[in-house]
Amino acid sequence: MFLSSEAPTEKVAVLEPERALPEELNEFITFGKDGQIQTMDQSPWGKNREIMVKQSYFSASGRKCRALRLLNIPVKHQEEQFVCEDGPGNWVPLRCISR
Repeated sequence: MFLSSEAPTEKVAVLEPERALPEELNEFITFGKDGQIQTMDQSPWGKNREIMVKQSYFSASGRKCRALRLLNIPVKHQEEQFVCEDGPGNWVPLRCISR
């Protein structure tokens, strides 16, 4: 058994409503099938980003959310981004922070 003296890290997500998503990206997140990939000219994560939509889920607060995976960046920087619906078809990025 491995014991660590480090305390577990708790992750917290914060909605960023001031970061409006382009309409094309909102539509892709709303209607894209799990694993579908599309290149977006504009996104909160940069220009010409290849984005994969992942399965939707409900957050603890009851919001519908989706994980997104950024693909056309160096592998060591590929990461999941998260968005939650803030009204029908209007998605808002989350900013994950640690405490």
